[in-house]
Amino acid sequence: MKSALSAAGLTPGGTKGMVYNPLTDVWSLSGDTDVNYFATATKA
Repeated sequence: MKSALSAAGLTPGGTKGMVYNPLTDVWSLSGDTDVNYFATATKA
């Protein structure tokens, strides 16, 4: 992803994972970026 963002003229920022707990019906942020995640980037 970093190379794609850089190729688009963006500077990669951080990433955070998101996990869902079906027992409590709650989403929360985590360090696990395997499936669901957010990524940030800024204009270079």
